Amino acid sequence: MEDLRQWLEVLQRLTSEMTQQLPLGEQDQLRERVVSTIANFKEVDDTSEVTETGSASLVYNMGIPIVVVVTRADGASNLDSQKTAGWSETIEAYLRNECLSYGAALIYTMCQAKNARNVDLL
Repeated sequence: MEDLRQWLEVLQRLTSEMTQQLPLGEQDQLRERVVSTIANFKEVDDTSEVTETGSASLVYNMGIPIVVVVTRADGASNLDSQKTAGWSETIEAYLRNECLSYGAALIYTMCQAKNARNVDLL
């Protein structure tokens, strides 16, 4: 989690330096696009029903879409022992909460040895 926070801070510093070079109206447009995208997000569940999620609690709006990718998510299955029960869910909850404050998308990828063609696509 500390690594993610550090990278997000670096991204925040870089984007603030870059957006300061833009006119205020353009900065506002970028931030408004992010807010609008989050507010208008609709999720499709397993029953093919569209549910509106509403606006999230966006704390840090950098004016750009952010995607956090968790690679090797299949490693979470190693935490499925009696001693570490619930750790993977706790880690996922912390990741979701951190991404929520930035309005970031959270994507999990995994590599399956039986299906190597997915690795080529990545």
